[in-house]
Amino acid sequence: MTHSNLKGNSINPFDNEFYKMIMEQAPDIILVVRSDGRIWNANELASYTYGYSAQELLALHIQDLHAKDIMETVKSKWFAADQSPLVYRTIHLHKEGNEFPVEMKCRRMEFQNDTVFIISVRNITEVNDLEDAIQTCNYERNQLAEDWLNLFQNAPGGYHSLHLDGNFIYINDTELKWLGYRREEVIGTLCFQDILTEKSRAIYKEYVAGVMEKGQIGETDLEMVRKDGSVFPILISTLFVRDDSGHYYKSLSTCMDITERKLWEEGVLASENKYRALAENSNDLIARYDGECRYLYVNPAIEPIAGMPKEAFIGKTNEELKLPRAFCIIIRQGIKGVLNKGQSIQRELEHFIDNKRMVFHLQLVPEFHTDNSIASVLCVGRDITKVRQLQDEMFFNELKYTNLFEHMSEGFNYERMIRDHNHTIIDSIILEANVAYCRMANRSVNDVIGKKSSEVTLKNILPELNWAKLCEKVVNEGPTTIECYSFPLKKWFSVIAYSPIQDHLAILYIDITKRIEAEKKLQESDKRYKELVQAAKVIMIIINSSGEIIFMNEWGLSFFGFSKEELIGRSVFDTIAPAYDSMGKDLEELFEGLKNNNSSFQRRLSENMTSSGKGVWIDWTNRVVIDPATGDFQLSAIGFDVTATKKAEQEQLYGYERRKRRELLNDVIHRRISQEELVAGAAQLELKIKPPFVILLLTIPWQKLPQNTSIEEREERQYSIDRLVDNIHRQVGGVTWQTQEGIAILYPLPVKDVRISLKHAKAVTEEIIEQLTRFWQGMQIRGGISHSSEQTSLIADVYDQARLSLLCSPVLYPENLLHYWEELGCYQFIFNDCSSQQARQFINYHLGMLLNPEGKCEQSELLATLKEVITGASAQTIGKRLFVHPQTVVFRKRNLEKMLGVDLDSLKVRMDLSVALKLLSLLETTSSGVES
Repeated sequence: MTHSNLKGNSINPFDNEFYKMIMEQAPDIILVVRSDGRIWNANELASYTYGYSAQELLALHIQDLHAKDIMETVKSKWFAADQSPLVYRTIHLHKEGNEFPVEMKCRRMEFQNDTVFIISVRNITEVNDLEDAIQTCNYERNQLAEDWLNLFQNAPGGYHSLHLDGNFIYINDTELKWLGYRREEVIGTLCFQDILTEKSRAIYKEYVAGVMEKGQIGETDLEMVRKDGSVFPILISTLFVRDDSGHYYKSLSTCMDITERKLWEEGVLASENKYRALAENSNDLIARYDGECRYLYVNPAIEPIAGMPKEAFIGKTNEELKLPRAFCIIIRQGIKGVLNKGQSIQRELEHFIDNKRMVFHLQLVPEFHTDNSIASVLCVGRDITKVRQLQDEMFFNELKYTNLFEHMSEGFNYERMIRDHNHTIIDSIILEANVAYCRMANRSVNDVIGKKSSEVTLKNILPELNWAKLCEKVVNEGPTTIECYSFPLKKWFSVIAYSPIQDHLAILYIDITKRIEAEKKLQESDKRYKELVQAAKVIMIIINSSGEIIFMNEWGLSFFGFSKEELIGRSVFDTIAPAYDSMGKDLEELFEGLKNNNSSFQRRLSENMTSSGKGVWIDWTNRVVIDPATGDFQLSAIGFDVTATKKAEQEQLYGYERRKRRELLNDVIHRRISQEELVAGAAQLELKIKPPFVILLLTIPWQKLPQNTSIEEREERQYSIDRLVDNIHRQVGGVTWQTQEGIAILYPLPVKDVRISLKHAKAVTEEIIEQLTRFWQGMQIRGGISHSSEQTSLIADVYDQARLSLLCSPVLYPENLLHYWEELGCYQFIFNDCSSQQARQFINYHLGMLLNPEGKCEQSELLATLKEVITGASAQTIGKRLFVHPQTVVFRKRNLEKMLGVDLDSLKVRMDLSVALKLLSLLETTSSGVES
């Protein structure tokens, strides 16, 4: 059917009222288009959107509403629409030619034997704008995520996430670079505690518990260990994350490398301690304020002025402390001025205590952070009350003293300062000058008064005096004294300048030529004296009442092997003199006795020591000097080295007896002579060796020397040992001699019953050890002890017991210093049999697979793990002791069970292995003792 037939003869469907209501109420543009493209009907919204009237719109084709560059494409689309709707987007035109985007839904229908198209059109301008915005937002979000990832990986600080068991979940590149690990070496492999020092592990454990308990971010300092073993400090902040059930399941941490901060803090702490001592004992007022004018520190000098303890000031302002209003205003203005300018400011403050006027000169100084920002303000207040009083008295009595100044021999002038518009001092007017000043300037009094200082200059007379700097220093710091030399007059002058009132300056020129010349002569005399003292080949020393060395000449320093910095200021008893001499006398008591002895000179032969610990004998001539004014005590001494003479005397006196005693006792303990031969030899030497007795075998840490030791060093070391043996033999009693293992002491017991108890032996031993501390001079005393148990006890047997105790007992009880044979119980049998063939077979049967692994490191690791496993402790506990992960412990345990073919959970197996390990340790200890 043609278009004309539809128009003229067909029923018009748009006359239906219901259809019209649907068309007008539709939210979108509705177009009804015939098959040739002409618009048959349109709703009111179409007319409003396209700008055409209803009649104009019905005269158009659907192609007229499309943009021309896309019209053909759209035409082919909507004419191809079938019974299912076709939805697409395109561009439409307003009547004025403006383009706007639309979304079209087109459905093809058959009506009265002809084809029509129902088209729904929606303006999507706002939708496109929203989509563009969303697309831009997505791009920016992706870009932000990429930037954030780069920032996270390469941030200046370290970031990591951990499971609750301490294993790494994630770690950024920065922290990996710090530690020197690759990511695969950390994630799923290392525990955070593995990269901490032992001290930091304990700190981290408490820190984690505290953060989880509080439920908030916490900070603490730790030490990390790099892959190469080096250590560096960090500041760690941690947040624990909960799951949906409210339980913690992981942690998020940030780390900062604080190596530089630690170094800075250590330097600051040392500096702070140094200057805090000065501040605490200073008569000046010293206070530190923050930016809010609150006290951070104040020294004790403020207490008598403020009438309250210094602790009451900390954290408070002057206003909160209810101090005088004028004081509060001056301090606050000064602090704000320093904070604004970043420079020092000076103020003057008047304060009244019990109606007594006090004047303080305040200097406020900025203290800076490392980034040059101001951290705090330091205020130093000096009491200048007396100065101000003096200035006031001088001002009010000027006429009274004018005549005095006129006739005084010292030059004097009085000036008024001249300032420019910037308040800078540029010159001054001379108001007064005495005859001596005019004589120096080579002018008359009338030619000086009223003149500017720049016109009446002393530059030719005192070229070293900078007048402008002198004025500024007086204004800023108060009264100033400068010493300078006059070449024309060939004299020294002390120039004293002060400001009696504001902008006025008084200057006094005092001839100090005689004093300077006397000082130079004194310096030359002192120099010659020091050269004489330093060149003398004797030891010269001065000690104060506290026993501190305050002087030693160069030859003395060289003799004792100390530098001046190492010796001066230190106690003589910590450096060149032992607490007790070789005869057991307390040298500190002798020193205290000298204070009460006013004899002019005293001689004493004293045993001293060099920096290397070498013993020397010095013949001292001491002189006590008491200052009559202060009562201070000083001991001046001159010493001569008589070591060689003293050694010869001691060797002559004790050498023969010591050698014979050593030969006799060593022969009997090595069973080279019988007990009867011993008794006969002891009788000749007057030695008491009859039971009951105790034998102490004491180790000497410095007895063994390296093979490359010189003959002189060996002789010196043997001399020290011989002297120690002689001292013990004389002072302690009993019989003392040197053996291969150390120093042996055989001490007879004064009891009737030959059978003595361990309690009795211990009491005697403790008494001997207490006496030995005098001769041991700070060294640790380690020894093995045994005592005779019956009348027939042989010395060789008792000595062997003491030797075995000293050799093997530290394996069982390493924390003890003294080891008693009787306390070892059943281990006595093990000591005797630990090197037997049967013991070696027992060790090889139980531990053979562990004694010959591929490397020593592996053997040590396996034995260490086995020693922990047989204790029955948990894998967690063993992991902490061995500094490995618990899973590593489990793995090693399985390895050990496989190698040894045993069940390590069996109590019997653990007992056998424990005995085998003890035998192995004792065997190794015995072997090393025999070799040495």
